[in-house]
Amino acid sequence: MTIDVGRAISYIFADERWLRKVGLGTLIMMVPILNFAGLGYEMNLIRQVAQGQPRPLPEWDNVDALFRQGWRLGVAYLIYAIPLVAGIITAAMPWVVMLLVAIVGKSLKSEWIGQLRSIAFFLAGLTCCGSLGCVGVLSLGLSFLRPAIALEYLRYGTLRSCFAWGTMLSRWRAHWRPYLLVVVITWLVGNAAGIVLGLGNQVMVVLSWIPFIVPIGYLLFVGFVSMYIFLISAHLEGQLLAIIEAPGTPATDGEMV
Repeated sequence: MTIDVGRAISYIFADERWLRKVGLGTLIMMVPILNFAGLGYEMNLIRQVAQGQPRPLPEWDNVDALFRQGWRLGVAYLIYAIPLVAGIITAAMPWVVMLLVAIVGKSLKSEWIGQLRSIAFFLAGLTCCGSLGCVGVLSLGLSFLRPAIALEYLRYGTLRSCFAWGTMLSRWRAHWRPYLLVVVITWLVGNAAGIVLGLGNQVMVVLSWIPFIVPIGYLLFVGFVSMYIFLISAHLEGQLLAIIEAPGTPATDGEMV
């Protein structure tokens, strides 16, 4: 059994009600806190793909239940994001100091102010590069962990299960090829979506003379593309789960049964 990339990209359009499902999902995912229901939706989609259902795209018929199913996973992702946010803030702080030094320097004309400005600029650049480098490494690590986090949460449904790193790493070692393929494909699809959104942004700039309609349309376009990428990622994770649970697959500690 292998990862079917073409199926992950095209399965959405095989559903007769895909426009309604994706459109409603786009609106829900654009609302903070309520978008935790999207993570519950993701769990249902992963499960249905792993079960081999030909039309795995679920309905949004019980948003309350989806929210209750997904909010713990959303909290876990927020916790994982804390180091990333801290790194971004650390990268920005030196430039705030630079701004303060520049403001003070205008009122205090002295040689040491100029020297202080030069030192502050050097330290700001150094700190910014180091912090952004750490953010990049953490982002890459989270990208590798994300499929494992989703599948572990699908099994237990608890906040604690999202931090069972030992089980996640053992599953990575046992199924590293499909895991790596899912991560790489998700990254490539995300970058392709970034290009599409960039082109859409250029169109919005050209049509910016049209008030209200174009900005709102572009916002919905961004949400729609993001939802599409989200559904592709969930389908890939569902295929990964099917590979892990396939008969004859070597078991790992905490394997799903």
